[in-house]
Amino acid sequence: MPRLPRLWSDSDAAFDNNNWGQLLNEYLRVEHGADGVHAIGKSVHGHVQLSAPAVGTGLTDPNVISLAPIHGGGLLVKSPAGVWEYVDFQSQNSIEGDRTNCFLNGTAGQTLAANTFYYVGVKRVGATAVLNFSTAGQTKTADYFVEVFVNDSSTSLVGHVYTLNNSFLFDPLAGRSVVSNWFPTGNQFGIDVPQISLAISDTDYVKLGTGTLDCHLVTNSSKLFWATALGYASNSTAGADCFLQLRAINAAGGLNGSGNESAGTSNAANDKVSLSSILGQPFAQGYYRFEAWAKVSAGTGTFVLRTSVLCLSA
Repeated sequence: MPRLPRLWSDSDAAFDNNNWGQLLNEYLRVEHGADGVHAIGKSVHGHVQLSAPAVGTGLTDPNVISLAPIHGGGLLVKSPAGVWEYVDFQSQNSIEGDRTNCFLNGTAGQTLAANTFYYVGVKRVGATAVLNFSTAGQTKTADYFVEVFVNDSSTSLVGHVYTLNNSFLFDPLAGRSVVSNWFPTGNQFGIDVPQISLAISDTDYVKLGTGTLDCHLVTNSSKLFWATALGYASNSTAGADCFLQLRAINAAGGLNGSGNESAGTSNAANDKVSLSSILGQPFAQGYYRFEAWAKVSAGTGTFVLRTSVLCLSA
């Protein structure tokens, strides 16, 4: 662990061999950026952001994500020599990662698998800083409390991605947010899908649509979100009920949480009733798909709905 030289502890011989200077330089590289500004409050506290290409911005290559500074700053990364140093950014600089030609567990030229949750970090390869991907997990170092890869302490964590259908694209109007920044930025955003109409006669719960009502989100335990399935329904049979429930499905396909069951009765045939199911419980870090499920007590129910997710702390 880098430290300052100790008077009367480090020997005169060490001083004569310039070891004091080496100790001091190693300490200064960690405690200060390349510009000489003290590093406390820099990248460890969120001055870099991992971003996805977004629909409507012109940056729509679905294979590429980028890491860029927020008001300057840098990221604390262990060098190939095992020394903690800051990777400093200038305002015009960023680091990009291409899904089809990236570093995977430190190996260049790899392609990420589809529909897989990956950890994303910065790694020094020689004098170059690159985005590195892994499925191994993350842990915190004991010295500087930096989040790093479980299988590579020289890769500092910057975020997480889910390669939904081989794409990183952020498309809020198609219910997609599959790139998550590790450091808090204070950003808020919403994703939703267009309203659709579907008819069912099932008396047990079934998923509505074939993905057309799904919202996709990568999150971590520090993020707050509010997911809803909202709209109305009508039943062809007077006195019959329509039911709606929002469900969260994890990357393994398992049920991770359910919203309230919303029910309404068509007092006359085809009477419309409002329905809404809300889910806002804390989730563990990972990928989640929000689905609308429905059933009827009898007759045929026609559901006119949309799903949405509001992320309150990104």
